[in-house]
Amino acid sequence: MNDGPWTGFPGYQIKDPALTAFPAARMRALQGERLAALVAHVHRRSPSWRRKPDAAGVGPADITGVADVGRLPTCDEGRARRPPAPH
Repeated sequence: MNDGPWTGFPGYQIKDPALTAFPAARMRALQGERLAALVAHVHRRSPSWRRKPDAAGVGPADITGVADVGRLPTCDEGRARRPPAPH
């Protein structure tokens, strides 16, 4: 189990050496789980980030695997460095 400050990822160690031996399909599924967990976490915790996917009609339930990454809105470096807009 990941005992770090945020435990939103499924119950495995992030630095688990067994992860390097996963078959490609299992690794892709694991990446999808992590992506879905990350999107849900950021959506809950960051109002400034949440506005962009909400405006595009994309919510956490829409991201179920790595194939869905293209549905997420992008952000350029300049926007990422600016302070978030007030809520």
